[in-house]
Amino acid sequence: MVEAVSLNGSSQTTLEERFSALEAKFAALEKNYHALQEKVSVPTESSIDKSTETSADPLPSTNGTTDKADGAKDETTLRSRVKIVINKTDLETGERKDYPLEPPVQTSPASSKATDTSHAFTLRRNVYDDGDDNDGQIDIVNLDLWELLRELLRHYPYHTFRGSPSTLNSPYEPLILYWDKLVLATQETPKNDNDKQARADLKLLLDTISSSSGDPKLDKYFRSRDSNNEQNSVTFETLWTIFPPGTLVYGQPFLGQDQLFIVKDNLRPWPYLPRGQPYEDAVWSLHCWTYDWDGKLFRRMCLKLEFEYFDGQKPITSLPYHPFELKEQDQRALIKGNLIKRGVEYRQFCTATQGSRMFEYNGEAMFVKKGFSGIQGDDDKDEDGLSRSTFDPEPSGSPKRSTSVDSRAMVDFESYFRYGPLIAYVGSLTPENDYTECVCVDCRQNEGLKARYRTRYDEEAHQKGKWEDEQYLICPPRVLGYLLRDKQWAQLQVSVLRNIPDNDPTNSWVTRLKLADGDETKNMILDLVKGHGTSDLSRDDGLEVDDIIARKGKGLVILLYGTIPLTPKSNKLRFRTFIRTAWCGQNLNRRDGSNCCAEALIFDKCGRRIMMLTTNQIAQFDVAVQSRIQVAIKYVNLNKEQTMAIFEGFLEPLAKRGLVKDMEDIRSWLKEDVIKMGLDGRQIRNIITSALSLARAQGKPRLEKRHIKTMLGNVKDFKDEFIKQFEKYKSEQQGMIG
Repeated sequence: MVEAVSLNGSSQTTLEERFSALEAKFAALEKNYHALQEKVSVPTESSIDKSTETSADPLPSTNGTTDKADGAKDETTLRSRVKIVINKTDLETGERKDYPLEPPVQTSPASSKATDTSHAFTLRRNVYDDGDDNDGQIDIVNLDLWELLRELLRHYPYHTFRGSPSTLNSPYEPLILYWDKLVLATQETPKNDNDKQARADLKLLLDTISSSSGDPKLDKYFRSRDSNNEQNSVTFETLWTIFPPGTLVYGQPFLGQDQLFIVKDNLRPWPYLPRGQPYEDAVWSLHCWTYDWDGKLFRRMCLKLEFEYFDGQKPITSLPYHPFELKEQDQRALIKGNLIKRGVEYRQFCTATQGSRMFEYNGEAMFVKKGFSGIQGDDDKDEDGLSRSTFDPEPSGSPKRSTSVDSRAMVDFESYFRYGPLIAYVGSLTPENDYTECVCVDCRQNEGLKARYRTRYDEEAHQKGKWEDEQYLICPPRVLGYLLRDKQWAQLQVSVLRNIPDNDPTNSWVTRLKLADGDETKNMILDLVKGHGTSDLSRDDGLEVDDIIARKGKGLVILLYGTIPLTPKSNKLRFRTFIRTAWCGQNLNRRDGSNCCAEALIFDKCGRRIMMLTTNQIAQFDVAVQSRIQVAIKYVNLNKEQTMAIFEGFLEPLAKRGLVKDMEDIRSWLKEDVIKMGLDGRQIRNIITSALSLARAQGKPRLEKRHIKTMLGNVKDFKDEFIKQFEKYKSEQQGMIG
């Protein structure tokens, strides 16, 4: 059919030529279509020139005409103040090149000789093979415009506006974060002609970015910016636009407690997710400061706040963290008042003296770690003999879910970092120690940046005396410490801690400890421990001496010796080391020392240890050990009065609550038949606690005399048998020696 001939004898070749012409015409139309699309999406230099002229002209008069005569415009306004170029790969050379968006406007011979200095700035649109990665750059050419930007944004970090003009890369964070401030600057009355031109150029810069920035994601942001601002809403992709550095941010990361942070910066503006992963898994992160105690000083501590993906728009105040200023005024005032009050308490708890760090705690807490780093004890050993606290699969610990606690608590940051998990969690937030602020000379001299970052709060001068309200506002809602009953390092709510009353009925030292000489020995021990615990190496009152080696020999060793009941173990007495919260400091678990023949109670504070030894074999002590004992107190068997006092110490609290039947009858029986049996304090405790277990098992509402008699008979039988066997053992040993 192609070879067919028409009626007039012409060949089909004529049709082929016509098809070729149509193809060429279609290609031309397609090219024009793409060119039109480019002009619609990107303002041309001429179109921007017109907007510049309009913005630079005086306001219209009442008759609709301008004060400026037609055709009297300055020649420089006929040339656009912005140069737009497309940067893409040259297909012939493979190199990236700048291509002007359109030829420059030529209106006069003078203008044809103008150089790039006639432009205020250049917008470079970087086009890549993958259109999603397209971005933009802005080079500021006009020095007056740059000086205006420096004046307005010199507080911005990273030295961007601290020197000569530099390239601004999309998404132009400093411009977007302080957009409203820049818009207001364009409306201010200029100081002179140069300032007038700079402010007009700034307006052109903002108009150019908002209309076609070169960054598709930023262009999308501007298309919905006004409506989002009106509704106080935000999208996941544009979270970075609402958190300028220095902003106060509100959140509740710890047990629903109000907390304020100071924005340092975002990790990256646009959310990032490796290719191949669903975008719903993306997380956007923001670095902020809180004001925490490190055991010696209050310092700003950087934390990472994370935002999970959400679809569409979301009210800003519904975010887990949002600018504090967006809350209602009455709500802000209420929160500020509560935070200042709590911040005052936080400061007091952190700076409490060593003898005043124990508190009552009844409320929710977040356990972080059980046990002590590098400390091995009986309770921490597995069947293979390894210590769980030493070989913990998570040696640094991690926050657990909240737990209801009723316990004594020791607020001690220094011990927490020394023996605990080492990490100052705030709820589940982890400190970001790798992201420190710049400390170069320029940043240290940048007063605007220092004011927004509140660097003055780290200075020693701001640690003392009256604090600024904002220092209290940004204190965390938790302190770090140790729970005695749960044996856990934990985050403790500031609002739950309570001082222990001076007349504490649960203080066994005062109410239940009975010694033969009354309170004389008790008071001596208490004064020694108090004096040792409150001593300070930095004191200069002359009430300390140094050993040959400075700061050595600062420990205190107290020995309690005599017929003390200890547990035999391979012909040597068991050695247990406890480090418990007391006047000086820490709570540690037990550990065995195989070469020692004593029980020891150790209090430790920064190397100034207090060791309380108990033994019934002082003859086995090495001379070197004996020479280190500073106070020795002989233990003797309990007399009748002491025995009765210990029984009453256990029974009286129960009797006051109506939980003991016939207390007077029991008291008479104890005085007549029991106290002469020679029981020690541990045996008395075991008798009472076991008798209470019997009463509970039998469903009795009160403790009865028969419960105590049952357990006393058992203890007496065991004691008699033990004495019999021990005497037999001694006789056999004497026979071997003979």
